[in-house]
Amino acid sequence: MKTLKKLWRMLVRSKTNMFAAALAGLSTLQLAVPSFASSMTPERFTALGVVIAAAIAYLRSLVKEPLKDKVER
Repeated sequence: MKTLKKLWRMLVRSKTNMFAAALAGLSTLQLAVPSFASSMTPERFTALGVVIAAAIAYLRSLVKEPLKDKVER
């Protein structure tokens, strides 16, 4: 239980981890709703990939301290 609590704190105290969780949710949605994937053109997938990469880079630039320090507070 203690490990689960620590993992939860790591998730909610990191914007990058929250973004990764949201991205995982969107990937699941894509499988659950096939019409979503069929409406996406290759150009849209490419644009979405660029937006995701830029968001990850931006969130990573905000990091000032190790996640371990945030969790142990």
